[in-house]
Amino acid sequence: MEALFIGLTIVTSSATVAAICSLVYRRLTRRNDDFFNDVAGSIFQVVGTLYAVLLGLIVVDTMNSMTEIRQTIEHEANGIANVFILSEGLPAKEGKELKLLSKNYVESVVDEEWAAMRNCSMSKKASATIVKMWDTALATDSPKQAHMDIRSKILDQLSEIGNDRRKRLLSSLQKVPTILWAVLIFGGISITIFTFFFGLSSASAQAAMAAIVAGSVSLNIYLVYLYGYPFSGSFALTPDGFITDRFVFNMREKRLLDKVDTTTTTINLHKVSDKSGHVDKLEK
Repeated sequence: MEALFIGLTIVTSSATVAAICSLVYRRLTRRNDDFFNDVAGSIFQVVGTLYAVLLGLIVVDTMNSMTEIRQTIEHEANGIANVFILSEGLPAKEGKELKLLSKNYVESVVDEEWAAMRNCSMSKKASATIVKMWDTALATDSPKQAHMDIRSKILDQLSEIGNDRRKRLLSSLQKVPTILWAVLIFGGISITIFTFFFGLSSASAQAAMAAIVAGSVSLNIYLVYLYGYPFSGSFALTPDGFITDRFVFNMREKRLLDKVDTTTTTINLHKVSDKSGHVDKLEK
């Protein structure tokens, strides 16, 4: 709701300012030249198209980037959950240690690292936990082939988790370059001012045209801001995947599914997220 309110405020303000400026310019110049309108229309079509293509490409690129980051986070969270579950098939000592480390990693990511990424930082605890998970998995030795097969799968998961975490941390450094902001803002203002040069017979129609152009441009620039900073702002990504991991860990350790009739019970994922994954019972 906050992002929607800010967006409406920006669009409304820019449209209002553009309409007022258009009326002021019209009163000062009183120009109504059909030939001038024809020439200005041709130029506006070229310049407007170029700016629209540039702005559209940037919006699409930032949205795609946000989607890729979200998928990376979900993949990382899935990997941790897989390590936790696979650890149940290891010898008791190593399995218990890996399960505890998996829980500690999720806790450190949700409680420490997520907030740290807003300032382009990372959690030392999360980094140390990943190292300990590697050490524990590599140190696992058993004469049973089943244990070694599970160990191999856990190592594969840890490798993918490490890659995903590095991508996630690097993406926290992502931002829209200053020069690109300058181009977008200057271009938007220029396109809006260009509409003032048209000498329409109706002042209200010309003001409406300027307002529509300004509102549309400002809305798309606001989208660039929302999607260009994935870990800050009102549209920032949230650690929902890791919160779900907490629920999975809770559910398996407390064997919650063994205590309910699974044919009539559903799990509301919104409630899981609201409770940060700490659920003591499953409700019908």
